[in-house]
Amino acid sequence: MDCDNDKAVEKQTSNEKLLLQQQMLQMEHHLKEMQQQQLQQQQEMHGQRRRQRQPQKLQLQQQQLIQEHPGRQVLVDEEIQVGGYQRNNRGRHRAREHVRRQRIQQRHMRNVTNFISMIANKTTRFKKKKILETVRKKIMKFSYKLSEKWATSNRTKERFLKSNVQWLGQEIKFQELGNNAQNSKDKPTSLRGRKKVSFTASSNKTKRRRVQNLIDTSTKEEIIHAAQISLHVTGQRDAAAILKQVTTTTLKRPTRIKKVFHRESCKKPTISKEEALATFLDGNMNKKSYTAVQKRLKMVGLKIFPPYPFITEEKKNGYPDNVTITEVSAEVQLQSLVEHTVKRLCVVQHDVLMQSRDILTNVEFIFKWGCDGSSGYSLYKQKFSNNFDENQQDSAIFVISLVPIQLYCLSKKGEKIILWQNLTPSSTRYCRPIKLLMKSETVELIKTEISNINNQIAKLTSIQILLNDKIVSIKPKLILTMVDEVKKLQIRSLDDKAKVQCRKETVQKSVRSEMGLLVDMIKSSYGTTNDGNTARCFFHNPSLSASITGVDEHLIKRFLVLLEAISYGYEINVDAFNDYALETWNKYVQLYLWYFMPVKVHKLLVHATNIYQKMRRNVGIRKLEGIENIIVGDILEKLQWRM
Repeated sequence: MDCDNDKAVEKQTSNEKLLLQQQMLQMEHHLKEMQQQQLQQQQEMHGQRRRQRQPQKLQLQQQQLIQEHPGRQVLVDEEIQVGGYQRNNRGRHRAREHVRRQRIQQRHMRNVTNFISMIANKTTRFKKKKILETVRKKIMKFSYKLSEKWATSNRTKERFLKSNVQWLGQEIKFQELGNNAQNSKDKPTSLRGRKKVSFTASSNKTKRRRVQNLIDTSTKEEIIHAAQISLHVTGQRDAAAILKQVTTTTLKRPTRIKKVFHRESCKKPTISKEEALATFLDGNMNKKSYTAVQKRLKMVGLKIFPPYPFITEEKKNGYPDNVTITEVSAEVQLQSLVEHTVKRLCVVQHDVLMQSRDILTNVEFIFKWGCDGSSGYSLYKQKFSNNFDENQQDSAIFVISLVPIQLYCLSKKGEKIILWQNLTPSSTRYCRPIKLLMKSETVELIKTEISNINNQIAKLTSIQILLNDKIVSIKPKLILTMVDEVKKLQIRSLDDKAKVQCRKETVQKSVRSEMGLLVDMIKSSYGTTNDGNTARCFFHNPSLSASITGVDEHLIKRFLVLLEAISYGYEINVDAFNDYALETWNKYVQLYLWYFMPVKVHKLLVHATNIYQKMRRNVGIRKLEGIENIIVGDILEKLQWRM
């Protein structure tokens, strides 16, 4: 009995749906007839009002035009041009027509609203409010479009039908009220409105609303099977297999998979040995502080830092080979230190080198190196070895170190390609000591150690690096730049003044002991000891003078040639002298750009030819000692003390 009742109810429901569809078609046909009647009534009313308001003269003109052109509706406002009266009448006519359009639209709105409410009252049991809303919008849109086209045709039926044949031939499609309304594949008649968002970009609420019809019309097994097929078709076979296992196997399988996924997602982060060592060094930590931080993090469930033995192991990887340590010194061979530095840096820059491995030819690594001393430390009660040197003391230290600057290669076109650049060349982070000595800084010690390092530099060999079955040869290049000098134009700080004074005394002692000269010493009666004899001895021994003062030997020779040329009493080649002087000037600027050229030296190198031409006699008629005193006083006194 229940089955028979259900079938009877379904049959009654289908009959009611068919009746409603028939009523919808009849209402649509009735609506079109109603619109045509309204158009005819509006046209007749408009014609009557226009005929009543037109003067008798305008009516006669209109009748003449109608007789000349039978079958054509004539608009007085467009085809009869009558002075000021016509212009005023046209303005009033436009205002009235605007009001009339609004009234017609309001009347259409009321008609459409009544029509929709009638349909809604009969179809509330089917719960298709959205469909009714779309029907109402389509009818309203059609009504507005009809009013616009009727107004543009000047409310003339023949003109309206003639100009809108194609538009009147279109069909207005309404969505069916059956169960298959949402599955209709008919394309929308208009592209206006909000753009539909994709399913993946929609919110959770929108996703639930879109799949609600699928949930209502399909079972759980059908939905799962459809999802498996969709994943398999799109190539996601692993996902399809996992979905099948989760939904078709035992009840414990989904719980186990969820636990594994949760365990992987909640996996606690850790840092590598290198990162832990970097944190250890940057924080200036010791073993006690490192273990305290590690225990504190473990208490809150964070196992981030590795154990301390891993730190000590990583430290050993950062030490070079061939290290020699005594009670007063520590030294590493230069070849081992350079090779270790290059390899460690290539490990850090492995990705960059792999990208450029095809052009890794003529690779060079530039280092800067130098030495410096420091004193003033505490003295301790300790005994050194039997080979005791008076310069050895624990209150002073002498350091020789190098710093990596740049790693680059040359392309096939000869262009320089930088692979790595030290952005902080003055930082202690990159400073790598070559040798540490507990000795006071002296001239003899500096010369000895620099000579030893130069001998090791001459014996350096290229370093071989393996990059994915390709051997890359890197050539080291060391430049002596880190020398404890004061290269400043103005000396103001007490420390710099002390260094300049110490350097001056050292040069004076060396000149007196090796050349037998007194340089820049004040006499009790007048002036200083800088005279012609001092200048001649200094310039005629350029190699010895250069070794003592540090001034370039070639520059000293060029000054000697210039001084001798202007000191002779014979005529000189002014052009050749000018070229030679300018070359000397360029040499000076290239070597000592940090110190401004003295005024008298500038006059000699730049303006000597002009002075010679104006005087029309050789400058050498003056005494030689005067010029020599000028040069010696400006070069030695102001330059050598800072070298």
